[in-house]
Amino acid sequence: MEIKLKEITEGSTRLLVPDLSIYKSPEKAPIFYNPVMKADRDISLAVLKSCLKKKSKVADILSGLGARAVRYANEGKFDVYANDIQPSAVKLIKRNARLNKVKVHTSVKDANLFLLESRYDKFDCIDIDPFGSPGIFLNSAMRAISPKGGLLCVTATDIGVLSGNYPTACFRKYFIKADRTSFEHELGIRNLITIVFREASKYNFSLEPLLSYGNMHYYRTFLRVIGGRKRVNRDIKSIGYIIYCKKCEYRQTYHLFDSLPEKCHCGQTLEAMGPTWTANISDKSFLEKIRYENSILDACYVEADMPYLYYDTHALAKVGKKKDVPNLEKIIEKLTDAGYKAVKTQFSPHGFKTNASFKDIVKTIRF
Repeated sequence: MEIKLKEITEGSTRLLVPDLSIYKSPEKAPIFYNPVMKADRDISLAVLKSCLKKKSKVADILSGLGARAVRYANEGKFDVYANDIQPSAVKLIKRNARLNKVKVHTSVKDANLFLLESRYDKFDCIDIDPFGSPGIFLNSAMRAISPKGGLLCVTATDIGVLSGNYPTACFRKYFIKADRTSFEHELGIRNLITIVFREASKYNFSLEPLLSYGNMHYYRTFLRVIGGRKRVNRDIKSIGYIIYCKKCEYRQTYHLFDSLPEKCHCGQTLEAMGPTWTANISDKSFLEKIRYENSILDACYVEADMPYLYYDTHALAKVGKKKDVPNLEKIIEKLTDAGYKAVKTQFSPHGFKTNASFKDIVKTIRF
């Protein structure tokens, strides 16, 4: 069947994509292309250009029609390998590469097989952008990534599982205990970083999170690989537990081998979640290098050095038994006037982060 295509432009790259005026939605098109993800591809390109040298070896293992891969080759000048299991998709990758007069190495393989065959000729960057969980590709990726500053770009679209909304599925897929919280999307990002770190540590790799965010239906994290058993042992301290009180919204992080309290100060039994990543999820100094006019990057930059686990005004309203939800801007203003740092979070339009203690938050807002 002939695929109805149209030409579009992303950045400075021309792309032939399915005509969604005919197919109605990306999911119904013969080859997947989501125009909404252009902003994500813009960010990915900015990260790669900051981290990698020209001609660096980059793998896009689930490439679709090659929107990401061809942009990496055309705008980033990288040596790009694009793989997809769908032959018609790979044919379109080749057409898009020719359209931009760039070379892209292509293959039609299972993504894990593609990575395992490359384990003796490492990639400087591997981009994993699946439907659902990236978990099944991570072990193969660790065998194919350069241990010296390699870049892992990992997306997950099973955000309901990672964020704790489906606790049994989260444990089954990731061996992480998670539950529903008012800071679900930050928890989801931390769980995503955890599963990548877990696979990396098996090969004596540690990870440095450069940028992590949630947007629409997905989580995305960019991680620099740092080799060495000593570094891995040191960074295991970044894995720990989160305790959370569903009654009063108290929360706290603990190191992996700490004793955890069972009761909250309000008398409620505390929920313990983890093991999960309890260190920074983005690097502010790195964000300074790649910032451009982009709402996601702006939000990540503002909260990059703030304490962990945001508060949600709707959840706080329930704690205070208020009919009206506290105004976010007024909460931030009150905390700032009281001498604390307080900023909006990328994870929720109703959320904020602050260096005030939970006791001081309650006191300042006067529940």
